[in-house]
Amino acid sequence: MQWYKEVEQDDGTVTTVPCNFPDDAAMHDRWQIVTIIPPMRVSTVFLGLDHGGMLYETMVFEGDGHHEYDMVRYRTRAEAEYGHAAVCVRWRDIVDARA
Repeated sequence: MQWYKEVEQDDGTVTTVPCNFPDDAAMHDRWQIVTIIPPMRVSTVFLGLDHGGMLYETMVFEGDGHHEYDMVRYRTRAEAEYGHAAVCVRWRDIVDARA
């Protein structure tokens, strides 16, 4: 099981490097994006733990609940940012269709 941490480069890009957990993983400062699409919550986070090369994950929850309705994983932060936006569009359409 390999843990990773994010490292911001001088040019603003973010890379991931192996690290020892919990010594230098700094999991309390994990990158995340949260978008509320009532009643759904779309959350994208840096996992820190390698899931088959996937280090970022988007999950969709209803309100503050913990049952996930959707999940997508990504290799890079750029993919996660793009994927988060795509999941938000999909769930806005789903929520609108329910109304």
